[in-house]
Amino acid sequence: MAETLGWEVTLSGSRTQNPAGDLAGRPRDKRVGELLIEEGLISDEELKQALEVQMQQGGKLFEVLIAQKILTKDQLHAFLSRQSGVPAIDLRNYEIPRELVPIVPPEFAREHVVLPIDKLGKLLTVGMACPLDTVTIQELERITGLKVKAMLCKLDDIQDRIRRYYPAREAVQVPPPPPKKAAPPPPPAPAPSAPPRPPATRRIPPRRDAIDKIAQAGHLPATPVVVQQILRASEDPLKNVRDVAVLAAGDPAISTKLISIANAAAYGMGGNVLNIYLAAAILGVNGMRAVVSEINASIPAACPAFNFKTFLVRSVFCATAAEDAAQKSGRAHPADVYTAALIHDTGRLALAHVMGEDYGKVDSGLSVLDLMDGELETFGFTHAEAGYRLALAWGLPPVIAGAIRTHHDVDALKLDPLAALVALCAILAEHFERNTPVRPEAFQKSSGLLKQSGLDVPAAIAIYDSTAAAIPPAPKSELRVSVTRPRP
Repeated sequence: MAETLGWEVTLSGSRTQNPAGDLAGRPRDKRVGELLIEEGLISDEELKQALEVQMQQGGKLFEVLIAQKILTKDQLHAFLSRQSGVPAIDLRNYEIPRELVPIVPPEFAREHVVLPIDKLGKLLTVGMACPLDTVTIQELERITGLKVKAMLCKLDDIQDRIRRYYPAREAVQVPPPPPKKAAPPPPPAPAPSAPPRPPATRRIPPRRDAIDKIAQAGHLPATPVVVQQILRASEDPLKNVRDVAVLAAGDPAISTKLISIANAAAYGMGGNVLNIYLAAAILGVNGMRAVVSEINASIPAACPAFNFKTFLVRSVFCATAAEDAAQKSGRAHPADVYTAALIHDTGRLALAHVMGEDYGKVDSGLSVLDLMDGELETFGFTHAEAGYRLALAWGLPPVIAGAIRTHHDVDALKLDPLAALVALCAILAEHFERNTPVRPEAFQKSSGLLKQSGLDVPAAIAIYDSTAAAIPPAPKSELRVSVTRPRP
């Protein structure tokens, strides 16, 4: 981001030479101020006033504007959200891995309002209240030796997380020693009992080889039949972009790659392409044909235990059910929800593709909970985390990546509606795969998902029944999945 935006301008007449290592308290934000003026959010005089305060007191320009009541936090966030190439993430639904905290020095995090979010190889993803601050990004790259990718976070959210992960040392006070008292009698010895049950944590540390291979995967195996259908349709003058998009919407690997390409910086969409239809409109028929032509259209032979046909039909079922659920609840765009649900399980496909031999020992028709336990014991993370890391590596929008990561969080009450709808329909897809009817007790542990999705138990059961009637089970011979439900 630092080398593509090129929006950092230093004012002349500063009190110091402002060397690269001295970032605090220098009026470096003139270009940001000019953008705010162009948006009509501040005036020339207000910018001049804020820059004078910044020169005298230091701090970030946006902090000065907010402190001077020239700009509100909501206005700042909305303005930054509209800037091309500025992806956003909601920290309220994200837990920062503790091992990332030491990467960013505490003083730097507090002073520059920056927080580490994820690390894949040499790429460090950070949250910032102002991702246009390229000087801070460049200095963080110098300090860490990593390539830094900045994501937009709400100011209150990131400040709250910084206080949590980087508590100010001066706030820690040692209380005076208490007055000496007689030592209390020792507590009675506990009665003998069975050893405590081990906590449900990762069995092994996350395997770096698996994480790196997922991050470096350039493609995932796609359905050969769908690939050929897309290639033929792209050469048919009677077919249009929508026709080709409907075909792509039947395969998770193809859809994931097309959305990844459409969100690339070259198209200037800034992570706002959330569904396959918008991706198709951006890439066009020729662009889709070029992408699909490069996809390896073979089932991963290295993992014969992985049932590709079952995976594909389950994914299409989940997507179809999620689209129906979104239409009934009205809380998210149906095409966005369809796409997120279609690719929600790509972590399984990614693990089977890049860790075939090991994953073949895990994914052998187990229930979801047993499968996730096996993944934790083998890799140190689940397929949901694998899919999330793949989504980050491929530059998918944060809302899609988040839905992939949380699709088994049945107790999560803070999921956004799109993620909740995907997680709810993942439960339905599990029943469909095992050919078991959905009864009210299936939602006993997922009342939060129903609430966040805007649905009740009868509605969820009705969605399952109608989708199961429309989607055939996985065929035993040639795999042909007919996609007729998704609509842009």
